[in-house]
Amino acid sequence: MSTQVDGLSRLCEHPGSNCVLSGIVLGEHAVQMELDNDAEVIEILTQALRQAKGTKCIPYPIRIARSKWRIDRFTCGSAAAHEAAGPDLSLVLADPVPGPASSVTPALLFAGEATSSKPGTVQGAALSGLREAERLLDVLEKREEESKCRIKSECSLPS
Repeated sequence: MSTQVDGLSRLCEHPGSNCVLSGIVLGEHAVQMELDNDAEVIEILTQALRQAKGTKCIPYPIRIARSKWRIDRFTCGSAAAHEAAGPDLSLVLADPVPGPASSVTPALLFAGEATSSKPGTVQGAALSGLREAERLLDVLEKREEESKCRIKSECSLPS
């Protein structure tokens, strides 16, 4: 059994905790790790952590929590797969409800890596969040302007 965690791109303390570690394993290595049982994963990660810290004094964790997005029948993976649908799918998924051609103010906005020009990436998720925040600010600004115009016309003195 290897003590190196292939595909590990990040291992860090979970924000707000000094006893929880979070790690991300990518690619084919993530697929294999989903198939491994918890005991195997605990052994691999504990040995890798001991090796990285240069000490055998690191105890085994009491428990682990991990995603199995690829083999979960409800998620079918952790990132968008647009290949079959074509490159314009992210534009369709990003459309607010009602859509951009509607004269009605959007009531529902969509963000996430699947709605971005960089599907399957953390950067795409972050950029889509910024896009929708800007869209929301535009909607709120328009509502404020419409409200001011309505109040002004209701309160204007007759000529």
